[in-house]
Amino acid sequence: MIDRQQQFWFPMRVTYSRGMKIKGGLDALGIENYIPMKLQLVDYRWTLMPAIENLVFIHTSYDELSNLKRSREEFLPLRYIMHPVMENGMERSEAIIVPDRQMADFIRVSSVHDERVFYMNNLDYACKPGDYVQITDGVFAGVKGVVKRVQKNECVVVPIKDIAAIAIQNLPRKFLRYLAPEEVDF
Repeated sequence: MIDRQQQFWFPMRVTYSRGMKIKGGLDALGIENYIPMKLQLVDYRWTLMPAIENLVFIHTSYDELSNLKRSREEFLPLRYIMHPVMENGMERSEAIIVPDRQMADFIRVSSVHDERVFYMNNLDYACKPGDYVQITDGVFAGVKGVVKRVQKNECVVVPIKDIAAIAIQNLPRKFLRYLAPEEVDF
């Protein structure tokens, strides 16, 4: 069960592509949030656009977020992303939260607009277990992820289960340190 007073990263769906408007409102209130962006060619100009439609990550407490949704009309389009949880032999739904470390790695990788970084569409494959690694050198030093073979390339994937996954390709093997099970914290 989620501690309703503790701050977490909540992935939220936004109806009718109003993510950037929601982001502006959250920024005005000083609430930490993140929308993954990618460079896209629009009318012969490179423009930053949301990489994943209708998704915003919000860092706050469950109670504060629920109060925001109820009390302010501009936040009505926000929807929790739920997942099933077993409690006392009964299944119930609970809002998905993303651990701080995992979110920090996701933000760090998705903030780099590089041809080696891409978003994965096949989340079932991206979120399957694999060899856990930590990148030891370069722009992504410190990032933890899972080694996967994507389009015949060995990549390090930073997944957020059932929500999103971003992959880094063409990393030299010498930049990877394989993690023991007790070192995996995501």
